[in-house]
Amino acid sequence: MIRVHIFKGVLLIILLASITAPDSMAKPVMGDGFPTGQETPEGVASDFARAFIQQDDALYRRLCIPSLGAAKVRSEYLKFFDGTSQALRLAKKDNKPSPNRSQ
Repeated sequence: MIRVHIFKGVLLIILLASITAPDSMAKPVMGDGFPTGQETPEGVASDFARAFIQQDDALYRRLCIPSLGAAKVRSEYLKFFDGTSQALRLAKKDNKPSPNRSQ
């Protein structure tokens, strides 16, 4: 009987602590309602989507990791990275429409 009361007491303490505890996993949110920042996978994914939607090569470059490979792998990564960044820059310059792009 005492075990049941102890269990209920511990359960009540855990419940109250979880209700009153601040949300330590709160994600920073942009004006569009989606998360931002590199603290969470969701924030990074949303920022990548923003870079492509807004055709923002500067944001794209800030989000990508530096090339860490050697020789062939490094050159292939840099070719892809620079090509994607250039495509974003050209698309914005040509003013090609992109869904939800802020004009």
